[in-house]
Amino acid sequence: QEELARMRAALTTLSEREQEIIRLKFGGGLGNQEIGKVMRLRAGNVAVILFRALRKLRVRLEEESTAELAENAEK
Repeated sequence: QEELARMRAALTTLSEREQEIIRLKFGGGLGNQEIGKVMRLRAGNVAVILFRALRKLRVRLEEESTAELAENAEK
């Protein structure tokens, strides 16, 4: 539950377009080509936006984990 809440919070830091692409990719099971048609983007653009959005999420979640570990170490 806590992990899911952290993921949802991290998702809100992304742009609407990034969030929509992630929803279509992982929630809707669409491929880049299909997402491109829905969002009127080229499949290559979808891939780049998705890659960058996932990288942002990874960095954000890693930063939170590091901060949490540091907090716990101080206790």
